[in-house]
Amino acid sequence: HRKYHNITAKYNGYFNGRENLKYGVLKLEKSNKDDYSKMLSVFKHNNITSSSHHTYMDKSIKKASIVIQNHSIFIRNKEYCKWIDDSYFLVAKSYYFKGQFLEAKRTFQFIKQKWKKTNLAYESELWAAKCNIALGNLNVSESILDKLQSSPRFPERLNKDLHLVFADLYMKQGVYLNAVDELRSACNLIKRKNKKSRLYYIIAQIYQDAGNKVQSKKYFELVLKSSPEYEMEFNAKMN
Repeated sequence: HRKYHNITAKYNGYFNGRENLKYGVLKLEKSNKDDYSKMLSVFKHNNITSSSHHTYMDKSIKKASIVIQNHSIFIRNKEYCKWIDDSYFLVAKSYYFKGQFLEAKRTFQFIKQKWKKTNLAYESELWAAKCNIALGNLNVSESILDKLQSSPRFPERLNKDLHLVFADLYMKQGVYLNAVDELRSACNLIKRKNKKSRLYYIIAQIYQDAGNKVQSKKYFELVLKSSPEYEMEFNAKMN
C-alpha cells in the first residue's frame, strides 16, 4: 500500500508538477528583459511582471495538490508517503513564481513548522526570506538569513543560495559592498562559468558606480571570459 502511493505520487503527480514548474521558470526568465543602464538584479526572475508562465504554475499547483490529497498516508502523527513535503514545497514555489508572495510565504512557513530540522525546512525558511524581500519586509528577511547563517545544521548544499539571497537583500538595502562579498562567495561555489556571468556583471557595475575603475574593468573582463549571452557581452565590452 505504501509502495503504491510512493511510486504513484513520485512518477505521476510530483514529476509532472516539477516539470511544469521548471518550464514555467524558464519561460519567465526568457521573458525578462534586463536594462543594462541600471544595476541588474541578482535573480532573473526578480521582476515578475509577465503572466505568460502562470499556466505552468497553475498546473504545478494542481498536480502537487492531487499528490497531497490522494497519496498522503498520515498515521499516528507520522507521514508515510515521502513525497508529501516535496509536493507542498512545489506548491509554495509555484505561488512564488506567480508573484503571490504572501501565499508562498505561508506555505513555506507551514513546511518549516511541520517538518522541523529537515533539509527542506531550512530550504523553506530560505525561500520565506525571499518572499519577505519581495514583500518589502527587509528587516524580517535579514533576521531569517542571519539565523540560518549561524545555524550549525544548515545544509552545506544551500550555501550558494544563502549567499545569493543575502546579496539580493543587500542590493535592495543599498549596501552594495556587502552584496559584493556575498556575490563573490556565491561565485566560488558555482562550477559552470556561464552561471557566473550575471554575478560578475553586477560586481563590475557596483565597482563602476563606486568609482573603482580597476576592479570594475577586472570583473567586466571576467564576464567576457564566462561565455555570457550576446547582450551582456556587448554591454560588458562597451563598459
